[in-house]
Amino acid sequence: MHLFMSVFLCFAVTLHVSVQSVLAAAAFSGSNLFIEPFRLLESSDHRGIYSIRLDLHLYPLYLRNYRVEEIDKSSLTLRGLENQLRHKRSLRRFLHLGPAEGNRDGFVVGFPLAPELGLEHDLMFALVAAHSRADDFPVFTLHGLARVTDFDKHNIEGGLGRVSPPFNHVFGAGDVLSMEEVYVETLAHQVL
Repeated sequence: MHLFMSVFLCFAVTLHVSVQSVLAAAAFSGSNLFIEPFRLLESSDHRGIYSIRLDLHLYPLYLRNYRVEEIDKSSLTLRGLENQLRHKRSLRRFLHLGPAEGNRDGFVVGFPLAPELGLEHDLMFALVAAHSRADDFPVFTLHGLARVTDFDKHNIEGGLGRVSPPFNHVFGAGDVLSMEEVYVETLAHQVL
């Protein structure tokens, strides 16, 4: 009888763990996380020009009394950047900053990193170039960070979400995209 109870208990624990794994996978697949594959790189090239572009393209968001500062060093890791990119796949928060610099295809986006509570008017923006590859996944290159401070204390991320999408769905500098749209737009410019 003792052997039977041990086998039954082992089976029950295994079944419980299996059910928990299935439920966790179902919860993840139904979440709002962006799960498509991509590669991440880091480069400090062109950080200055991308910060200037961010400054220019924030003005149409009805921000008037703000400052954009380039950040030299940050504790943001590529893993942390990946988590930020995957957060809320359909939220329109990626400000298109125009074509990528250098001899690469693609375009650049600036997007706010998750703000600290109460600091929605003082955000750190990641400056990321999106490139395609013929035989691989899209590549996102972090070129640096910029701090955006709105002295009138507007919710900057909320302002990004209120920008209407382009009528013809052709994205360009000044438009705001979701992560899904950034990904599709990157694949649309695939190098052959």
